[in-house]
Amino acid sequence: MLTNPWKTPPPLDRGAALEARVSPHNVAVIRGQRCVNRAGLAEMSGWHSSTVRAKTAPAARPVTGCPEPVGTYSGGRAGVGRQQWFPLAGALRWVLESIEAVRPPQVPWPDDPDEPIDGEQFRVEVMRAVPSVAAFRGWLRSSRRAWAIGEQGYLPRPELADGRWRRGAAVRWQNSRPGPGRTRRREGGTTT
Repeated sequence: MLTNPWKTPPPLDRGAALEARVSPHNVAVIRGQRCVNRAGLAEMSGWHSSTVRAKTAPAARPVTGCPEPVGTYSGGRAGVGRQQWFPLAGALRWVLESIEAVRPPQVPWPDDPDEPIDGEQFRVEVMRAVPSVAAFRGWLRSSRRAWAIGEQGYLPRPELADGRWRRGAAVRWQNSRPGPGRTRRREGGTTT
C-alpha cells in the first residue's frame, strides 16, 4: 500500500532544526570536532547576544550548564578578534535542555474534555495559577480587544457563547505553549 508522504510529515529533529539556524561562518572544525561560537549560539537558541555572553561566561558555566569551550581562537577575518568555540554537540544538547526547562508544566488530559470552565478555573486548574489574578485579567482584557477586531489574543478564544472554555481545548492550548517567547519584528522595524 502506498502512503502519501505529504499527509504525515516526518517527526522534526529539534537538534537538526536548531543547527540549521546557524550561519556557516559561525561553525568551525577545531581539533577534529565541529564547534560553534557565541554568535552561533545566539542564532541557534534565539537568545540575545548579551544573554549568550552572560550564560557562557566562565563564572556562569557551572550554574547554566554551558559546555566548556574547546578553546579561544582568532576568527581569521578582519574585525573578528578572538572567539571562544564550543563543541557543537554539547551546545545543541545544552540549548535543547535550556529551552525545555522554561516550558510551562504539562497538564494531564481531563476525564471530561467538554466540561465548561470559567476564567478562574482556567487560571488555577489549567495554567496552574502561574499568572497572578491581575496579570490574568490583563491578558483576558487585551485578548478580548483583539478578538473584537478579529485577531488572535494572548489567550485562546472561548468556545462557548457565555464566554467560557471547554476544558479539553484549554488543556490543549496550555500544553502547546512553548514557554517564554522571543520578540518578533513587525513591519516598520518596531518590536512587540
